[in-house]
Amino acid sequence: MLLRCPNCQSMDHLSKWVNCTAKTLKINILSAAKNPVYVCPKCKSCSPRASIPRISH
Repeated sequence: MLLRCPNCQSMDHLSKWVNCTAKTLKINILSAAKNPVYVCPKCKSCSPRASIPRISH
């Protein structure tokens, strides 16, 4: 099963993904601010205090 990362839009296999939160990623989705979302491992290295720009890997 492939999923698309909501942060960088890259596709990766579900087994390689990690759980993070929309709030941590600073994603501007108010409805998901408190719900867990899945992001690709490359985006997991995010800092909770820093905003992440949309980048392509």
